[in-house]
This record gives sequence, C-alpha cells and structure tokens, in this order.
Amino acid sequence: MALKAVIFDFDGTLYSKTAIPVFLILGNIFNLRAIRAERKALRELAGRYFENSKDYFDELFRTMSRIGTRSAAYYEKWYWKKYMPLMVQVIAKRTHPRPNIKTFIDAFHSKGLKVAILSDYPMVKAKLQALNVDPSLFDAIYESPTMGGLKPCGQTFLSVCQSLGVKPVEAVMIGDKIATDGGASKVGMNFRHVTSDEEWNFICISLIRNL
Repeated sequence: MALKAVIFDFDGTLYSKTAIPVFLILGNIFNLRAIRAERKALRELAGRYFENSKDYFDELFRTMSRIGTRSAAYYEKWYWKKYMPLMVQVIAKRTHPRPNIKTFIDAFHSKGLKVAILSDYPMVKAKLQALNVDPSLFDAIYESPTMGGLKPCGQTFLSVCQSLGVKPVEAVMIGDKIATDGGASKVGMNFRHVTSDEEWNFICISLIRNL
C-alpha cells in the first residue's frame, strides 16, 4: 500500500541527544534524585493507556513521588519550571538538528505525504525553535500523553494515524528507540530505526526515492 504519512519521533531522532543527559544532570546537580525518579517513572508508565494528558501527568508525578523523596506537587513544579525549560536550553546550546530536515520534509510534501512529529515529551515546538527548525514545516505535532500514553502504547500510534487521516499501513514511524518507537510496527505501521546522521540521510532518501 502506498505511503501517505511520515511520522518522526523527536528527541534523538530530529537531533542527536548524545550530550544531552550529561548537561541535564549538570543543570540539576543538586537534585539528581528528581532525575532518577523521572527516569524510573517513565519506564513504569511506558506503554500504558491513559484517557487524557491530565491523567497521565497526575500518574507521572504520583509515581515519581513514590520512587523519590518528595511530594507529587514538588515534582510537578520541578518538571514544568526547571526540567523542561532546561531541556530546551540544553538542546539550543549543545546539539544540532539532523541534516537536510527542511529539504526532506519539502520532498515528502511534494509527493503528497503528511509529515508529523510524535514525542513522548512536551514542549516540542519550543525545542524545534531551539534547533532553529520551523514548527510550521510539520502538518501536525503530537505529544504522546495527549494521544493515549507513552510509546509503545498502541492506542497512541492509532490515534495519530486517525488524526492524520491515514491507515497504519500507510504510515512510517522514524525513531531512535526500537523498544518505544518500534511499537508502531505492532499496530501495522512501518518503522525505521535511526541513530546517526548517516542513517537519517539514508532512510529519508530511500523513502523519497521509493515514493
């Protein structure tokens, strides 16, 4: 069946995040327990279905509180006021976008495909701007908590396809994590794994040539 949509993961896919964890830790050097609690909580919540983003974030901060040493309210404030803004700052200073993003997206659009982002983390538009990538290049930007839950939640991938007006088999998910982004294949989507600029170029060029 003909391809009708290309969906990109964000972190680690549209940019290399090799240096990101180190600088996030340095920026939270006096609160490393919060980072550890967030990492462990994400692993616990991965793949679970949630009715809406409020339910997801309520459970995220409750889980962090259970794992860590602070209240859910403390972790909620830390996440939105410290951690997410810091992530945007680190992306702006410490990494770069994958090569030829606009060229590839324009090529997909010229072939009639829809192009979207599906990220497990919020503030995607701010991160794109930090990379000097225009958010308006994309037909849609989705954040997993608003679509059903963190990848590899099957409902999340299905909700994105439904929103784009395509069948799962007509869409390809491009991401850097097989365990999460690769969950797209379980609902009938195509999946391409990217971990470097070279792989990024190869995958996008191959898709365009085969359209």
